[in-house]
Amino acid sequence: MYPALVYSWDLFKIEAAIESLLKEEPEDIDTIFELVTDAVDTNNRTVDKPLEVPFYPFPYFEGMNKIGLDKYWLGLYWRNNKYDVSFLKEMCELCLDNKIGKISITPWKSFIVKGIPRESKLVWEKFLGKRGINVRHSMLELNWHLPVANKEALNLKKYLVANFDQNDISTYGLTFGITDYNKSSYYFTSIVIEKNKQPELIGNFQTRDTYNLLYAKNFDPNTRAYITHVQDVDKVELPGLLMELSQLYFDQLGSEKEEEKRAIVKKEVLVEEVHQCKDCFTVYNKVYGDVTQNIPKNTPFQNLPKVTFVHFVKLQKLVLKKSIRKKLNDCL
Repeated sequence: MYPALVYSWDLFKIEAAIESLLKEEPEDIDTIFELVTDAVDTNNRTVDKPLEVPFYPFPYFEGMNKIGLDKYWLGLYWRNNKYDVSFLKEMCELCLDNKIGKISITPWKSFIVKGIPRESKLVWEKFLGKRGINVRHSMLELNWHLPVANKEALNLKKYLVANFDQNDISTYGLTFGITDYNKSSYYFTSIVIEKNKQPELIGNFQTRDTYNLLYAKNFDPNTRAYITHVQDVDKVELPGLLMELSQLYFDQLGSEKEEEKRAIVKKEVLVEEVHQCKDCFTVYNKVYGDVTQNIPKNTPFQNLPKVTFVHFVKLQKLVLKKSIRKKLNDCL
């Protein structure tokens, strides 16, 4: 893990520094950090605690959405994952007119313009309409990871999306990635469609592409643990298998939280035995003994002088219930 937190708009500077400074593989990540820090001026923050990423269904980063009372953010997505340079220039000029100095990228081949004033909303909508840019695409189309400028992957995505659309399949909360076998060792999607390498053939034999399907544990890509669902399946089988995974996702959605709750409840009901006097309500716990009577710790109740436990009765103390534990300790 990089030993500092960096802002996304500094990533390109850090990447360029690593490429220019490191001619050989460094000994460790700290060496990279020291070299980059000396070469590049970035706004780092210290890492105060390990990263914990709560799992939520992935949001819909697209369309015109309100921020506060008088501003909007706009998420832009094009189906072919390409943006004309002339469009980008015109959009940047519009941003300058609205005093917007930053454009935020997303991992899904889309980007976000934040801080559009309410009085400029109509201007932006006219700009998008003249450019033929649609908004509010179906979730079936959004949240896909594809290799850059890969027509084959884009066509496969279109084929799968068309099948989803025809079968009324919901993919809300899911993300998909298309990759070649062994081309990428790191994924960050709920479901991975992995194209297999074709075998070397002799003669004029023809083979068809085959695919593997993997899904993240609990469909949470933050786990970085992937489970193989099927291997070596034909392209025509993919839509049905992906629909099957979609059903599996919604079947288990939230169940991992229930398992965590049950584990917590199980811990809370652990008990241990103590004794309490029926007359004065004094509690004896062998863990503490009784310093007032010169009884050392870990002395079993049965080993106490008989006169001291004639009036005692057995109790069960919930060892992880804080309110009960505090009350018993106060008695001791």
